[in-house]
Amino acid sequence: MKRHPRTTDSIVCRPGSILLFSGRGMVSRSIQIGTCSCLTHCGVCATVTAEAIRAENERREPLDRPPLVPNWPDWHDGLKFIESTTLGTRACILQGAPISGVQCHEIPTRIREFDGEVWVMHLRERLSRDESARLTAGLLEDVGTCYDYRGALLSATIWLKHGLRAARAADRHTLYCCEVGVNRLQKAFSTLRQYRPLEPGTLAPRDVVPWAEQLYYPMARIKARIKGKA
Repeated sequence: MKRHPRTTDSIVCRPGSILLFSGRGMVSRSIQIGTCSCLTHCGVCATVTAEAIRAENERREPLDRPPLVPNWPDWHDGLKFIESTTLGTRACILQGAPISGVQCHEIPTRIREFDGEVWVMHLRERLSRDESARLTAGLLEDVGTCYDYRGALLSATIWLKHGLRAARAADRHTLYCCEVGVNRLQKAFSTLRQYRPLEPGTLAPRDVVPWAEQLYYPMARIKARIKGKA
């Protein structure tokens, strides 16, 4: 019987760590062809606490935004994975249902259930407590935001990206995976503030690696493709 590589508590992630994915479904294959890269998706790890969730819900109340609704009896503070995707089938742990857009999951579960390869990039310098708190607050603010199909299409199609990008106005009402991770890291991590803010549709998963190479260690694979599967 074939077994998945170990992808549970042996994985060491920290606030600001980036997980990069290479899927094998039809959508993933299209992204791979469009970007000339094996990478198809990415997301960011952040420390999520009950205190941070309650603070975010207080900010949402006057804006009439739906509150975050974790299963409080089973909730435990710790490092979580936040991403924007349309392909998730597991319920977001902060919204209680599967959604199309920005969502939160337990890291070991997300990696174990992903059908494909997974890599991690760690920051060379750990985030300070304040930087980590800013990263968490920004990502929690994004949770529940709808998926940015137009930005994802532009970023995943290198021959369209440069020609059509200028025609598209910046839009923070929808977000695709790279917009969530990079924008929030730039706002949280002081060293990253020298970078220009991300324009929608300018960054594909493959572009995250050179974007982060001066501040992150090289990619390390933490889940390999299972032999015998296409």
